[in-house]
Amino acid sequence: MQKLIVTLILFVSLCTVGQRAQAQTTALSDSLTEKKIIQTVGADMCRQLTAENAKQPLENLTAQEAQQLFVRLIMSSASTSPELVTALTSNPAGANKYGEILGKKIGLWLLKECPITQPLFMKMGAQEISKKQPIPAAEAKILQPMAVEVCHDLEARQKKQDLNALTPEKRSEVLQEVVQKSMKAHAKELTQQYGADIFLDSERMRAVGTKLGLQMGTQCPNILMMLANVK
Repeated sequence: MQKLIVTLILFVSLCTVGQRAQAQTTALSDSLTEKKIIQTVGADMCRQLTAENAKQPLENLTAQEAQQLFVRLIMSSASTSPELVTALTSNPAGANKYGEILGKKIGLWLLKECPITQPLFMKMGAQEISKKQPIPAAEAKILQPMAVEVCHDLEARQKKQDLNALTPEKRSEVLQEVVQKSMKAHAKELTQQYGADIFLDSERMRAVGTKLGLQMGTQCPNILMMLANVK
């Protein structure tokens, strides 16, 4: 489950400009100018996102609404960086590619430096991955209620005890305990869907856990990000 969270975090950096990353794109060098651009634009976006969150919690946005918001804000924040304006206007032919790569880097900066964006990125990532790797309806019928149960259980535990105060090992234990509890409660449906030996096959169980994690990513992104404790 922890690996799933990391995968989601890496994936969602591709969503910051609302476009699919190109397979053959040369990486930009982390020059001082580029770092300044990332920090300037990222800081302005974080400020605007904080203001937007005060109007409406970002976690309530759909993936499409979130992508539209990020596109709008990154375009708006670009004007705060003269270096970025110069870079884009000096090479019009490569502006789109440059903007796409830089957008991903700004997304990673926001994940690290602007915590308010983390649950939103988690939700966006989960929805985008589910869209590209859709879960069959028969499986979703089982896993969606399980995700709701697991999220509710974790949220209830958070109210009693700050899970973020626990060690990473303890948080992982809590997550595993809650997931196992749900799987036990839905053992009949799981065996009917995946076969009587599903609980004996660790590889297939990991696959089921990944699908469950994707469902949780849209249900309780705040809790998942807290359990991951991304710094």
